Amino acid sequence: MEAQAFSSTRASVFPPHRNSLKSLRLAPCVASPGSRAFGPPAPPPVINPRRRAGKRQRESARPAFTLKNDLEYMPKIRFVKRKNLQKKDDPGKWYASPIVENRLNTGTVCRVVTRNTTTAPTELESGFNLVCDAIPLQLQLGNSVQLGKLGILRLSFGSSGVDNIDAFNAATMIRNVKVIFTPSKELMSAIKDGLSFENAGVVDNGFIYATTRAFKEAQGGGGSGGSGGSGGSGEGGLEENPLG
Repeated sequence: MEAQAFSSTRASVFPPHRNSLKSLRLAPCVASPGSRAFGPPAPPPVINPRRRAGKRQRESARPAFTLKNDLEYMPKIRFVKRKNLQKKDDPGKWYASPIVENRLNTGTVCRVVTRNTTTAPTELESGFNLVCDAIPLQLQLGNSVQLGKLGILRLSFGSSGVDNIDAFNAATMIRNVKVIFTPSKELMSAIKDGLSFENAGVVDNGFIYATTRAFKEAQGGGGSGGSGGSGGSGEGGLEENPLG
């Protein structure tokens, strides 16, 4: 009886190989008088398969850019009067000028995008630095570089004109070397999705008014300060600035 009890305990702690399960014979557990009887094991928890399938469908349906939440994001603009320098008598027009709130460094960006992921910010920053180190050589070779769903980088420059091709000196006549970034359609679609603007005031003669109403009151109630409130999609309410 002791040998059988020992073999039963050993089998529960160290389960045998599944090929030898058929040959294993264990004595039934019989509670002796005065001992505590062991009941059957508890059934495993029941998981609703529909709930799990629904969760997988929601996770797979997430778009490529998922940093937004239910909050409303509105970039701020200020109205600035600019004149066309090519027209002497131009009184100027009011244009919306974007406001840059903060400049995020690489470390901050890596911490933001790796939140709620298994990727460490330092790992992402190291990979990002490797990509940055490899881009200049590829642009020098005449290649354009695609950065995932962000966009494409390419090299561009201007030059002086010559009457004779033999007189052209690339070392001195090629100028304004620059890198042009072309955002992808996915990036622009994610940015423009539900985009609206917050009116952050007016700039006039170097003074910043917090609201268009404050500017109008300072001007004696005139109506030249433009309309307040936020814009729509940013593609029809404001005239294009000819000065950039």
